[in-house]
Amino acid sequence: MTRTNSPCWILKSPISSDPFGILKPWNATESFCHWHGITCSQRHNRVTILDLQSLNLMGKISPYIGNLSFLRELHLQGNNFKQDILPEIGYLPRLEVIPESLGRLKNIWELGVGANNLSGMIPPSIFNLSTLTFLEFVYNRLAGSLPLDLFTTLPNLQDIGLGYNLISGSIPGSMSNASNLVRFRAVENQISGTVPSLGKLHNFQVLFISANQLGTGGLNDLNFLVSLTNATGLQRLAARLEQLSLAGNNLEGVIPSGLGSLKGLQVLDLSRSNLSGEIPRFLEGLQLQILNLFDNNFEGAVPVDGLFSNASVVSITGNSKLCGGSAELNLPKCIPERKNQRLTLAPVISIVSVLLGVAFFLLFLYCYSFKKEKKDTSSDSSNKLFPTMSYHSLLKATNGFSEAYFIGVGAFCSVYKGIISEGNGEVVVAVKVLNMFKQGAASSFLAECQALRNIRHRNLVKVITACSSGDGNGNDFKALVYEYMPSGSLEYWLQPALEGNQARVMKRNLSLVRRLNIAINVASALDYLHHQCETPIVHCDLKPSNILLDEEMVAHVGDFGLARFVTEGPIPTSSIGIRSSTGYVPPEYGMGSEASTLGDVYSYGILLLELFTGKRPTDEMFDESMNLHSFAKIAMVGRVKDIMDPVLVEEVSSPTYHQKTAKAWACLALIFQIGLACSAKVPRERMRIGLVVTKLASIRNKLLETDKGECS
Repeated sequence: MTRTNSPCWILKSPISSDPFGILKPWNATESFCHWHGITCSQRHNRVTILDLQSLNLMGKISPYIGNLSFLRELHLQGNNFKQDILPEIGYLPRLEVIPESLGRLKNIWELGVGANNLSGMIPPSIFNLSTLTFLEFVYNRLAGSLPLDLFTTLPNLQDIGLGYNLISGSIPGSMSNASNLVRFRAVENQISGTVPSLGKLHNFQVLFISANQLGTGGLNDLNFLVSLTNATGLQRLAARLEQLSLAGNNLEGVIPSGLGSLKGLQVLDLSRSNLSGEIPRFLEGLQLQILNLFDNNFEGAVPVDGLFSNASVVSITGNSKLCGGSAELNLPKCIPERKNQRLTLAPVISIVSVLLGVAFFLLFLYCYSFKKEKKDTSSDSSNKLFPTMSYHSLLKATNGFSEAYFIGVGAFCSVYKGIISEGNGEVVVAVKVLNMFKQGAASSFLAECQALRNIRHRNLVKVITACSSGDGNGNDFKALVYEYMPSGSLEYWLQPALEGNQARVMKRNLSLVRRLNIAINVASALDYLHHQCETPIVHCDLKPSNILLDEEMVAHVGDFGLARFVTEGPIPTSSIGIRSSTGYVPPEYGMGSEASTLGDVYSYGILLLELFTGKRPTDEMFDESMNLHSFAKIAMVGRVKDIMDPVLVEEVSSPTYHQKTAKAWACLALIFQIGLACSAKVPRERMRIGLVVTKLASIRNKLLETDKGECS
């Protein structure tokens, strides 16, 4: 790397004043690792520390600071930089210390440095940035407590994310008056004490405080929920609050009746606490998508109506004194209490009348459902084969979830091959078993069920059925059963080093046209999810391991565990937090942006480049000066062969192409151009996925010569 195009040299360019002349030696020809304020790693000669504090420098901080991907410490305080925000700091994955200088950005609206290795304390000056509306430090190792006046000094704050850190102390009492607050997310920390009253938070929608140390062990631990029922403008708050997660704390007492007023609530997670009493029947009236009461001390009869009739929505295992409920919950029958051995005639008549009424009602339901089943001609045949499956049937299908049937493992699950008897034959399926002890597994199961419930497309993995029950040992068990894909994942074909000699042979058979077909299959699936579903769906985790291939090598997009339903707008977005896979994550997600269809397009662009270069985005050849996107730009200057997968180079150069070689190189250049357009850094500059399908199909037709035109 030359002196004039090194990241450190470019950093100096926008600095207009250096009164002490500290940066003059930066013009020298010696290695930048010897320049003042710069410390490099011994192994890779990458910049790990940039220390320019107290030098009275003036000007601006170069955006190229985001290219120092090995940077662990950044010290810029004590200068006079004139700048509102440094979004590029969000692109520093190894940063360990939050720069104190961030507290000088007086006009900043949003600050997000999540998913880094940050440690130490959050600089107090950040809590004085009164213009902040969004503040996020999730997935770091930050410690210390929150200032008591946090929501007073940050009056405009709408969204704060502190999850997966080491933050202790209590939730600031000033939260009670945070009238602009919409979301408070602080899961998996060490926060203790009680939760402040929420009665005045009329815009509030999300409260995630699970896996902390909240609660005093008293019966009033959930009193803050009662404040919701006493809130001025309750109807507005009750309609807005969508997600409430209090799992894994020290909460005791009963579920307060005030929760029944939260008609907009979609997710209620009270698992792994010490709550007791009966499960209140008012929960039947809520339109919850998930109710998690796992591992508490609830007792008595489980309600059977409303959401309790759908076992995939409710999780109640780990409560040994519960009984009744729907058959799918596998609970023991309730034994009625006998208060009086002598039954008078009137109660007997009443009981008989009720039983007869129930019998007639059940008969009506049976007739109605039978009639509806006959009319329903659109149901998938596989769903008719396996309408429901129990834990024991899946245990048998996978030979006790044996290692011989094991296919792979994901963030929240393990996947097994299953063999199910059907008639005189057998059907091979894939069984995805959720690890319910992992934080987020229940919501992953819900997301996948919701996403796959009403979608049907030839390039999406077909779900056959779901299982939500106990495993016979009192543990919650959830699994999804899919159509089996015998050719494995796209990653299996692209990355032979991971799969041994067999994959090396298979990789040679992944031809240019076959790769192009796979690219079109995946783009078609995304176009369906984004633009043809009643509610647009963002996949949020598109990568080769989630692209599965059938026996005809047709690609199917799978694993919707991180999928999000999105709101309407010019660019549909979701306000729910996301966590995708490294290398395929769009840069705006690292800055705290909402999930969007254009985020999926970015992931698709990276996947398309990997498909034709054979290079992972996390390949060791990439560093702060080059990534897969910039590597592919080489193709734009007539050097397609230099970046293409050697397997494809060999194919296109072979005699079988004859007169088509020149056309093939031109078509490949267009494919790389599409990949670059999809993975553009700025979301609005990315190519629309529907246009991607059209362009790739046109390229395929020209390669197969069904279209005699040239690739240009």
